[in-house]
Amino acid sequence: MKNIKVLLGDPRHNTVGSHSYFVPINIGYIGSNLIEQLKKDIKVELKLAVYADEIFTLIEEWQPDVIGLSNYVWNTHLSNFICNYTKKTKANTLCVLGGPEFPAGTGATRIENNDSDRTYDKCFKFLKDRPSVDYFAYSDGETAFVEIVKKFMENNFSVESMNEKNIAIKGCASISKEKNKLLVGDFISRIGVHGSVKAEGRDVIPSPYTTGLLDQFLNGKFEPAFETARGCPFMCTFCDQGLDETKITTFSVQRLYEELMYVGEKISKLKGGSRGITLHDTNWGMFDKDVQLADYILKVMDKYDWPQHIGCLTPKSNWNNLIKINDILKNRIQLSLSMQSTKIETLKEVKRTNWTKEQYIDFINEVKKRGKPNVSEMIIPLPHETEESFYEGAKFLMDNGVQPETYTLMMLVGTEL
Repeated sequence: MKNIKVLLGDPRHNTVGSHSYFVPINIGYIGSNLIEQLKKDIKVELKLAVYADEIFTLIEEWQPDVIGLSNYVWNTHLSNFICNYTKKTKANTLCVLGGPEFPAGTGATRIENNDSDRTYDKCFKFLKDRPSVDYFAYSDGETAFVEIVKKFMENNFSVESMNEKNIAIKGCASISKEKNKLLVGDFISRIGVHGSVKAEGRDVIPSPYTTGLLDQFLNGKFEPAFETARGCPFMCTFCDQGLDETKITTFSVQRLYEELMYVGEKISKLKGGSRGITLHDTNWGMFDKDVQLADYILKVMDKYDWPQHIGCLTPKSNWNNLIKINDILKNRIQLSLSMQSTKIETLKEVKRTNWTKEQYIDFINEVKKRGKPNVSEMIIPLPHETEESFYEGAKFLMDNGVQPETYTLMMLVGTEL
């Protein structure tokens, strides 16, 4: 059986400052699904890396056939630089990017040449400015990356052959050979999307944790990351996570329990390092399945006294669930509800529904009872926000014992705003 060398990278800067310190679960899912989907056809030799120097070394010495890189606002230029370097080292390496920092965003179900916001033109310019990028996965990476590698195999591992044929790959966008148009493949539905939040359809992706694919990152330097569900029912204009309005897809509680037990055993053997985890759902704690998972996480806590802290992006509704989960899990949950703004006109403009101030104060009081700090994110400047209204919002929070954490608005390319 023939082999194919695939390098998946989640490039990170390691300069002074705040940078991602999470286990790269994103490329873990893509890698484990790739191996599973192609195991009957080819042996996938897979390497995962996050630091630029390690990625450059692998490009030079290991010389992968395919390289796939994440593309976020914080690493988009670095990922493009890596693609340029790859093409200079070995021109026939297939270079792929995927992630939210793309004009279509992560929720686009189609990229058409007649849309009012010129998304097609913006995507075309984005890729034309990145000539070393062969394909951009605009659908979920787990599905689109498999399609890319399959086409590469069908074309005898030749990037030139794929370019000559102007192949539009499912779930991906690319530039035509003539450099005069954008080639857009058909949208690929998210794995497990044909069902409900209880469908547990994502279990078909082998766990990158229990299969050992992410063992190299369970060394205490990285904080274990988990995703129990993908998708968001909200449509905030400064975020692209809810743009496709599709159903939320989940992993089963049993699957997540097995992952947590596996990671807990590994981490418990370390003398130091990260003692917490982060759940990267957009609204963890909103659904009944999150409460069910809490009972299983408690079993892990009782066995390993781990995790000591659970970070999460808290829900925009149903905060009673989050309080319930925190009480089950020994008061170790990050409890905060981000207001972003307290001005009604601003919230309407950014399509965000907050709790009333009275409801928010009720939540604050519940957090105070548990001896935990109260923190709320604010974004400035948002539409219709003024200096006066911003300070009024900050004063409301501080008067109620909440520490405002103010973030500047980022005009992310895939968002409605």
